[in-house]
Amino acid sequence: MPSLVCAFDRKDDAFEVRRRVYVEEQGFANEFEPIDDTAIHVTLYVDGVLCGCARVFPGPDGESGFVFGRLAVLPEFRHQGLAGVLLDTTEDKVRELGGTRIDLHAQCHVVPFYEAHGYQAYGDVGLDEGVEHIWMAKEL
Repeated sequence: MPSLVCAFDRKDDAFEVRRRVYVEEQGFANEFEPIDDTAIHVTLYVDGVLCGCARVFPGPDGESGFVFGRLAVLPEFRHQGLAGVLLDTTEDKVRELGGTRIDLHAQCHVVPFYEAHGYQAYGDVGLDEGVEHIWMAKEL
């Protein structure tokens, strides 16, 4: 059985995964932004090898709501449940920080994944760099 380890604030590792997945694979041009300087970056390692990342930061209410995003798993590690590990770990961190709600802006093709984890879509579908996204939320 492989060893799974999540770490927080290894921003360089998170940026490496995001660069490979969002910039190289998916073609996003505006992947990195100022919120990255203060966000909590979650990275996941399988047997010591970097395989995925996510980030979370306090939302506009500044207290109980958080914004989750940039969930990415490298291609060679997909379809093993690792995205769920990253999401669950991040939710636990938000609870630890006193958060009671998480919002996220999901690519529409992964909505079923988030729905399976208790998130509900709200609002209208919109484009982010030409890719359809929708807001989703979960009360913790």
